[in-house]
Amino acid sequence: MLVYKITQESLIETTFESFTSDLQNQYWIILNPEELRTKNEYFHFSYHTINDCIHNDDAAKLDVYENYSFGILNIIDVTKNFFELDELDFYLTRNHLIFVSKKNLTILDEIKKAIYSKGALSLSIENILYTLFDKLTSTDYNMLSELESKITSVEDDVIEGKTKDYVTDILSLKNKLLFLKKHYEPLLDIVEDLTKNENGILNEKSIAYFIISFNRIERLDRKVGNLRDYVTQVRESYQAQ
Repeated sequence: MLVYKITQESLIETTFESFTSDLQNQYWIILNPEELRTKNEYFHFSYHTINDCIHNDDAAKLDVYENYSFGILNIIDVTKNFFELDELDFYLTRNHLIFVSKKNLTILDEIKKAIYSKGALSLSIENILYTLFDKLTSTDYNMLSELESKITSVEDDVIEGKTKDYVTDILSLKNKLLFLKKHYEPLLDIVEDLTKNENGILNEKSIAYFIISFNRIERLDRKVGNLRDYVTQVRESYQAQ
């Protein structure tokens, strides 16, 4: 378990005991599902959310409760199996941001590095959550550009009439794009639901952060849609040939 007290300038690592006795400051906490279960006598989160954290079998979503929001996020690591997802769950309250994961995820270290390198002028739990969404999509434009280059390469070969069976290549590209579409659509719903702020946890400034995230993810989703159309055109050209 890691516990950080959030000041306007930095993160200060502290203990869970210090956290429970402090009602004034904001805190960022990183723990695993079992630690969350044993500490829930303090948080009083819904049993259903605890169960979701333990079993990791739900799709990405955001559940809004009166005093907190609970989210499930899926993280793509293209350096490993393209279709392999890691789950990161989070709880957002007025003073706490809690990340729950069974693994020591690389993205958590990336968030810390981003915070320390930027030297945020007004660090907050909302700022950290926004940084998470930023890191979730920070390399996706490059990933989509690489997929587009692969589609273009297949198209060029088809136009040149090269005698190769491109069915496997085209099917692989279609599957990857479908996988990304199914990834971005619930992510859009999560960020949109955060901006609705139904439980009044976020302030106006932090809502603006998540609108930026929503617009970025929407552009990525649109790009995936365009690439799926592109692959379909290449497949039809290949079949006609």
